[in-house]
Amino acid sequence: MKPKLLNNRYRVIRAISSGGFGETFLAQDTQMPSGRYCVIKQLKVVTNNPDIYQEVLQRFQREAAILEELGETNTQIPKLYAYFSDTAGQFFLIQEWIEGETLAKIVETTGKMTDSYVQKILISLLSVINYIHSKNIIHRDIKPENIILRQADDLPVLIDFGAVKDSISTAINSENNTPVSLMIGTPGYMAFEQAAGRPVYASDLYSLGLTAIYLLTGKVPQDLEMDLQTGKIIWQQYTNNLTPKLAGILDKAIQPNISDRFGTAREMLEALQSDSIQVFTNEIKQSSPSLVVINNYEKTTSLDSPIDKYLELPLTQLSIIRRNWQKTAIISSAIGSCFLIGILLKNILIKSPQSELEIPTFPTPPTTELVTSISQTEAKELIQTWLNAKKDIFAPPYNQKLAAELTTGQVYDTIMSSNGAIAWLKENNAYYQYGVQKIDSIEYFSTQGNQATIQVKITEEYQLFKNKQLENQRSGSSQLTVIYNLQFIDGKWKIAASRVI
Repeated sequence: MKPKLLNNRYRVIRAISSGGFGETFLAQDTQMPSGRYCVIKQLKVVTNNPDIYQEVLQRFQREAAILEELGETNTQIPKLYAYFSDTAGQFFLIQEWIEGETLAKIVETTGKMTDSYVQKILISLLSVINYIHSKNIIHRDIKPENIILRQADDLPVLIDFGAVKDSISTAINSENNTPVSLMIGTPGYMAFEQAAGRPVYASDLYSLGLTAIYLLTGKVPQDLEMDLQTGKIIWQQYTNNLTPKLAGILDKAIQPNISDRFGTAREMLEALQSDSIQVFTNEIKQSSPSLVVINNYEKTTSLDSPIDKYLELPLTQLSIIRRNWQKTAIISSAIGSCFLIGILLKNILIKSPQSELEIPTFPTPPTTELVTSISQTEAKELIQTWLNAKKDIFAPPYNQKLAAELTTGQVYDTIMSSNGAIAWLKENNAYYQYGVQKIDSIEYFSTQGNQATIQVKITEEYQLFKNKQLENQRSGSSQLTVIYNLQFIDGKWKIAASRVI
């Protein structure tokens, strides 16, 4: 009989992904009071050599310890809850489940991002990558699919480290006396030296640069042109209103030669945060005057008015990109490497027993309350109600009860917390007045279980008064495209998160 629980603890809900090194599942921890959700990464490593198996086990334990340290000390890396192995040659990592969408999925559903969004994401991720590199760790597989925009705080979270796969594959290769580890990473986002099995810190920056280019262009690296004489990727013609500063920084990050790239994540981060920069040009370009700066992985600093980050008006968000391959020689190398990988994986899979996991077909995590479905019309009405309610929430008497009835999660916290929007308005003797508040059109709508997403175009007229004086710089009229995440909670649908695109 197949076990219903993995390791007598984790109830598998559904499969998330599958690849050459194993599978990933969403599960529930039955031994925690909260019944929290988690991610199971199952790595299939089969060998008949007991010495090799012991080496793989030791490497796995060592890499798991590194993942535990990273997740405990950086909030933009998933926490490691547990790890274990079985006699069938399968290794398991139990990690924190990050609720949100990958950058790849966001671009797929909403289109390419602006350079200001991408720059904010880069600044946030470079802080994380700088931290990882300070621990002498190279991620090896940075790409849009491995970066999740966390729903709770809209910060990018870096997942699926290639270090564990690389360490284990090196041990397996040693069984065949192969001196170089298998190619770990994703073709198109990998630098030449990484494809050759010799990644360096700048290899992660190369992948990050191509990820940003994907966010800006909506094109994967393989769809971009390449100068066969220099190996440089041609991409800027697919962008709109790209600043020379960001273009120069990304061009430097994806140079074919390691010596031509940024040497460290800190160097690239400082270039993005500087007021001016000179990259591949004789002209000094000024940076954008209004910029959200994420200086470290725990704190966000805004150069705009404190109230702006709580309202859709000046809200801004995130983005990223991707890239193309190198020269004909690189393509040949990648094809050859993939051929060798195919042979090795074939031999592994022939030996590999069938997975003992029983996978129910639940499409989404279950909810403990009876969910009342929401239609597109009802979702639109909720957003319009929210727009109309702003005049009562962000002006005396600052109707907190109304805010609680309409919002939850991130939106509720940014309004009601001790350093939230209402607190700021009260402390500064300020309030907003609104004119036109209307939904112009619905661009996208989807619903699944207790979650729903609606993308709308809205027109908003607003004025900020501080000490009874009109703040002209914080007043005006805007037409925005906003994505609202809705959640069914406490018996009703509420707005849980929102972002302007």
